[in-house]
Amino acid sequence: KYLDLRRNKLRKMPHSFGNLHKLEYLDLGSNDLGKVPDWIEYNKDLTYLNVGVNLLTELPLFIRDLKKMRRLLVHKNRIPVFHEEYGELKDLEELNLYFLAIQDVPDIVFSFKKLKTLSWGVTKMTKLSDAIGELRGLNYLTMVANQIEELPDSFCRLENLIATRLHKNKLKRLPERIGDLKSLEQI
Repeated sequence: KYLDLRRNKLRKMPHSFGNLHKLEYLDLGSNDLGKVPDWIEYNKDLTYLNVGVNLLTELPLFIRDLKKMRRLLVHKNRIPVFHEEYGELKDLEELNLYFLAIQDVPDIVFSFKKLKTLSWGVTKMTKLSDAIGELRGLNYLTMVANQIEELPDSFCRLENLIATRLHKNKLKRLPERIGDLKSLEQI
């Protein structure tokens, strides 16, 4: 059920791991993987996948078929696109897209209604979409080291937001109603 191989020097993984059909937790973070292993598509019970801090240049489309996925961490890779097809991951609760080659938060991210944690940063993004307000269940939002100049008023609809990290942006103003975020403990 649980496989933790993070912080090694793995460049590829044996295909026989695809036989671990009861695998729920897979941590391959901080290795030297150049691609997400194909056998992962056979592990339909995966709820947690960390492939962050590798040498990935793409996230395969089969990820969308892992319908039980709750936490997806792909941070610090060279991935240039987050496909619309990943929108099929309706139960995602955590998504880490920090330090990728993607410049803007793809609209599909705002369809993840169960999302509680979203990390995004180190891009040239200058504007945060008004659709951010659709993520009403969001508890933690990291938008660090972008070029964001202002937060949309819809940001104030994040009524469950507990903490947000917005440093190293170019914020010139905050929404007038930001004080209405009653759950907010850290900004």
